[in-house]
Amino acid sequence: MAPFSLRSRLQASALSKRRLKSKANHGRKGMKNMEESFKRLKSEMEEISEEQKNIREGQRQVKEKFGIIESECEELKRETRLIIQQSARTQVKLAPFSLVYYKLWEGFH
Repeated sequence: MAPFSLRSRLQASALSKRRLKSKANHGRKGMKNMEESFKRLKSEMEEISEEQKNIREGQRQVKEKFGIIESECEELKRETRLIIQQSARTQVKLAPFSLVYYKLWEGFH
């Protein structure tokens, strides 16, 4: 028998067809798997996008609250300065009375 006989050619052809069919099926499965991967990635990206949106909204709220707290802090500082000034004025006004009180106290003892 010759090395390239008709029988061996037919067997090789049949094997080749089976391989092509197998690869074709595998290719379809590969495409299906790829499509599933794309769908999964797309849904994951949508979830991540939603999470990022929620994070940005949270950051905006924190920034807004921080601004409110900062303005309240400035208001408290201003009020504290006013109270200190009023207290100092009151002390200045009361100083003569305390001198009179001490002189009277010394006079009784």
